[in-house]
Amino acid sequence: MTTVSIEEAQAKLPELIEHLAKGEELVITRNQQPIARLLAEGRPKRQPRKAGSAKGLLTILAEDDEHLEDFKETNCVSNDQRRSTKKILEQ
Repeated sequence: MTTVSIEEAQAKLPELIEHLAKGEELVITRNQQPIARLLAEGRPKRQPRKAGSAKGLLTILAEDDEHLEDFKETNCVSNDQRRSTKKILEQ
């Protein structure tokens, strides 16, 4: 536990917060008497992602194959990939 005077806390608050480790606390004093306690919050726990949660948020048009012609020369997109993409779009 770290202790600082109120004057020091006012002057260096952003720096003190930045160096506060998760779960650590900082006691702010006035005339060497504790008047406040600053606690570092941990990051909120992230919820696991669910497969298919974005279903319906993106619309792909079946007639949008024209842009693939630009990639024919680079062989980035094979004919098999084009066919499988088309099958998915037709479903």
